[in-house]
Amino acid sequence: MSLKTHPLIASFALIVATALWGSSFAITEVVVTQMDLISGMLFRSLIAVLILLLLKPRSVFQLSAADARNSAAIGVFLGSGYLLQSWGLQHTTATASGFIAGMFVVFTPLVGAIIFRDRIPGVTWAAVAIAISGLAIMTLRGVGFGFGETITIVTAFMWSLQITFLSRWGRPEIAWAMTTIQMATVAVMSLILALAMNSLQWPPNSLWDELIYLGAGAGALALLLQTWGQAQVTATRSAIIFTLEPVWGAIFSVIIVSDVITAPIALGGGLIISAMLVSELGAYRSRGVAAAP
Repeated sequence: MSLKTHPLIASFALIVATALWGSSFAITEVVVTQMDLISGMLFRSLIAVLILLLLKPRSVFQLSAADARNSAAIGVFLGSGYLLQSWGLQHTTATASGFIAGMFVVFTPLVGAIIFRDRIPGVTWAAVAIAISGLAIMTLRGVGFGFGETITIVTAFMWSLQITFLSRWGRPEIAWAMTTIQMATVAVMSLILALAMNSLQWPPNSLWDELIYLGAGAGALALLLQTWGQAQVTATRSAIIFTLEPVWGAIFSVIIVSDVITAPIALGGGLIISAMLVSELGAYRSRGVAAAP
């Protein structure tokens, strides 16, 4: 059974996913001040898996062996990105991490071109350039380059692999099961790392509301929207949409912790939104050419 829908609806699903991820920034800041970061990631992943299994307990058993392996592999890329960014954050600033991790928007078309020989139109490269300029204006303020920045570059590469293979292997009808396996893979990776580092920590009672939101909203729902949407949107176009995440992060930081929207944030955010519009225009034109007799 095909569950494909109009590409604009799939793009909107990806935009909602970026809003959920962006809303998690300020909440995650609260969590990491009160518990170990890896343990926090473990519990939010476990909450996501529990919710997904409770709502559709039989979904994962309906996957073929190949789809299950593909989902786990994508989960490894996703989990590696999360964990490497956490490691990198211990050796660099949050602003540098935000910009460098956002380099997945550059790596994604390169990965697609190298591995799958995808053809990347000029308008897409223009959108990538605009998006990366917006990210730079939003986040970079005299940042150097050292160990933390190097680790974060690898983070961006891991996320580009997750985005690329999710668009390649995903299908709308198996999105729920793929999401469940991805989150389960992240949970297992987090548990192994927490045990290896002897840092496993039970959450304090005061943080359960935040962890449930991070697991249910920024975890299960956001990844489900990404997995479903990317089955119908190209990897590069998805990556450009995902650069909206820091824009939403800034908006929710104003709402939640009363941060101030500065001129660089406003200008950078405007460029990122422009990049998304350029990308959507290019996709619309491509569909028009394909539909022409």
